[in-house]
Amino acid sequence: MSYFFLTEYTDFTESILVYFASILSIIRLKPAMSNEIPRPDTEVLKDLVRTKMPFGKHKDVLICDLPVSYLEWFSMNGFPAGKLGMLLSTAYVIKSNGLSHLLEELKRGR
Repeated sequence: MSYFFLTEYTDFTESILVYFASILSIIRLKPAMSNEIPRPDTEVLKDLVRTKMPFGKHKDVLICDLPVSYLEWFSMNGFPAGKLGMLLSTAYVIKSNGLSHLLEELKRGR
């Protein structure tokens, strides 16, 4: 019984760590002694409005324009490895939290 609990807890912990790692990957953290507030890596946000989906049902659609349902599917089944997966997971976090409007100005200035 305790082994099952430990496995379940480990899976939950790993999923939380993966989630926070994807969030932290878009932030350049300063040293702990710095009084500056961490700023988002704007290149990641710019890539969201420049990069097109390279495969699948929504091939050639900008990542920022992908429907939330498609991003949710990746969330449940696993994001691809590498930069594409990071961009898709970032788009998922932005859209699922109702923050799509933040990308609109970037999208216009492409």
